[in-house]
Amino acid sequence: MVALYEIEIGQEAEVQSFLNSDIKCYSVRFGIEEGQVVKCIAKLGAIVLQKNNQEIAIGKNLCKEIYVRLI
Repeated sequence: MVALYEIEIGQEAEVQSFLNSDIKCYSVRFGIEEGQVVKCIAKLGAIVLQKNNQEIAIGKNLCKEIYVRLI
């Protein structure tokens, strides 16, 4: 398991867990939940993820508190 911030452009990952319940609550607002598969499409300070047909930019600090399993 690695932090979401550590994945490379083009990699897909499954969300596994969050640092705490506050981070989980905040992430759900973006549609990022446990079991969700996301793909990194850009790293510009923030990370741009693709989830289904939606693109989401998440800040670097939040990405360091979301843990994923590479697919």
